[in-house]
Amino acid sequence: MPRPHVDLARRTVTLDTGRRSIDLPVDGAGLFRRVARLDRAAITRADDAGGAIGFKGHAAMFSTRAWIGSKRWGFWESIEPGAFTKTIGEADGRMLINHDPNRVLARNKAGTLRLSEDAVGLAVDADMAPVSYAEDAAILLERGDLSQMSFSFEPLSWEYEERDGKDHYRITDLNLYDVSVVTRPAYATTTAGLRSVAFDTLCR
Repeated sequence: MPRPHVDLARRTVTLDTGRRSIDLPVDGAGLFRRVARLDRAAITRADDAGGAIGFKGHAAMFSTRAWIGSKRWGFWESIEPGAFTKTIGEADGRMLINHDPNRVLARNKAGTLRLSEDAVGLAVDADMAPVSYAEDAAILLERGDLSQMSFSFEPLSWEYEERDGKDHYRITDLNLYDVSVVTRPAYATTTAGLRSVAFDTLCR
């Protein structure tokens, strides 16, 4: 994937694929975001009042194509196994609500967020702090009103091929900045839900 030109004032990056230039939306830091749908699961909460709220899901799915751009101009993108290996070993990852840095749910250096790669994708296992907005998120997860995750990232390396006249980029390495429970996503296949015995059984 060619290095994009970032315009933070317009919150876009201009990506020259070699075939055409594409303007893509980014966040205020110039980062890409992608989304995934969370699985519904039976819910069990901590027995002690005020205890951590367990969460488990996937913020990214491997080898799942997503169309990035408009209906007319864009490209296919997928995240390849191993793309998160280096960054989750080095980065101080956070779990947020809607990528809002003021709404931290968990953090890996605090031991409350555990990120790993499994056969499915980027697995998220968290002990969410029992703060008011986390309690609100838990209720919305239980109801299914919140059912998707997202991750913000910077692509570092990729492989390119043309399929049926369309550009396809397979991202093989990236910098991960955060994972987030979101109301609107980019990859529609990611998963999120309150951690439960039922969910653990399904993911084995």
